[in-house]
Amino acid sequence: MKNIAIMIPTLSGGGAERIAGLLSIYLSRKYNVYILLERDDNISYNYNGKLLKIPLDETGQVEAVVREYKKKYEIDCTISFLERMDIINIRTKVNDLIIVSERLSNGEMEPYSYGMEKRIRQWYPYADKIVAVSHGVAYDLAHNYGIESKLLTTIYNFIDKEGIARKANQPLDENVESFLGGSKLILNVGRLAPQKNQQKLLRQFAKLVERGYDVKLIIVGTGPLEDQLRQTIDELGLNSRVRLESYGANPFPYYKLAAMMVLSSDYEGLPNVVLEAMTLGLPVVAADCLSGPRELLKNSQDYTRRTSGVEICERGILVEKACSDETGETSYLADGMAILLNDSALRMDISQKCYAYMQDYSNEKIYSQWLDVIENTSREEKKVPPISIPIPEGCKKVIVYGAGQYGKAAMAYLAAHKSEMNLELLCFAVSDGCCEKKSVLGIPVYEITALKEHVNDSIVMVGVSETYEEEVRQILDKFGFRYIYKTF
Repeated sequence: MKNIAIMIPTLSGGGAERIAGLLSIYLSRKYNVYILLERDDNISYNYNGKLLKIPLDETGQVEAVVREYKKKYEIDCTISFLERMDIINIRTKVNDLIIVSERLSNGEMEPYSYGMEKRIRQWYPYADKIVAVSHGVAYDLAHNYGIESKLLTTIYNFIDKEGIARKANQPLDENVESFLGGSKLILNVGRLAPQKNQQKLLRQFAKLVERGYDVKLIIVGTGPLEDQLRQTIDELGLNSRVRLESYGANPFPYYKLAAMMVLSSDYEGLPNVVLEAMTLGLPVVAADCLSGPRELLKNSQDYTRRTSGVEICERGILVEKACSDETGETSYLADGMAILLNDSALRMDISQKCYAYMQDYSNEKIYSQWLDVIENTSREEKKVPPISIPIPEGCKKVIVYGAGQYGKAAMAYLAAHKSEMNLELLCFAVSDGCCEKKSVLGIPVYEITALKEHVNDSIVMVGVSETYEEEVRQILDKFGFRYIYKTF
């Protein structure tokens, strides 16, 4: 029986973590499964297999520990999720098959990360196989990052259709029904973060209200932009029509009440909320972002063209991903929502086609695709080069953003390799008042506001968990830092 390792930072908090847990359960039918985690506390997703802790500490020895685990447990194949784990997986190849799971279309991520393109181009070719979560993600890797097609395959996400249907029938708080008061409900579910672009949704929802539609909006999620969104709700005079609700343990009763789900994201991989909505027959209006919505709603894998204006598709409505919708100059998203509000027959037709699609959406098929990759991908003898950071001209200094456990681990790693990378370790950077210490590991700590003079001559390593990564990128972009890398 083969030994399979799954590498993921944690088993709580996000879509990748949930899928990793489900994958461990399915693979345990056939293999011995080991799950390598940076954090083994607060586990909220089901899993199967033996947990192994990756020490996220100040020794800089993460790769050595992972390599030792692979040898000790005679790992035949290692599957990694999320970029930090992906790079560590590639760099710690022993005799194992290296499989990387890519979850997002990074080519459209804003603010653009100089380091992201360099890292993908530098390390991903050394994987034996890259499993993209959608055809759009595979397209992004091939066309925006030059990854060879022979390395790429696409496997969609597992989804618990039975669990979703069961949870959707549970009762909601009475005050939600009172809030709706007979109005049609428009629903958005997602982290309150720049990627999801709920600011656009609010401004387009306001257009519906101006047109006289009797509608309410509930946004289910938490995140760093909550205060900004509440401020926008107030500015637009929508306090009586919009509610922000935390995700909680069960968001699915909202799906049952809603007239539609709206996805306003700037980029995705394969949005689980769309699959969840389709499972319950809830029509979706989605921005035609890279990637996922067009595959699910239009059954199209062609990303050479994008939707212009509004397009009624087989299983939902795609609208142009337009910055002008955010400013109010255009109203594609509002127009798409209005079409569904006006046409009950269309809503019913889309709902039935969504049900039919999800009847054929099979976790067993997805499991078989993973087995095929594991059993039929050949191990390549690829000599992984020494670690290096592509250094822009004029940059020799490194700032690590974050002085917590991730930041300290990143700084320790850089300290151990600084001579071979020919870099100067400048300091830790933190947000205002986030760290009372003047130094950590003997390296000075400065507030980001004090480092403006280094925006053009320094590389910034983002030393925070995936949960806060996007928020930090926004902060760095605000201050004008150009060369942003994820930690190793």
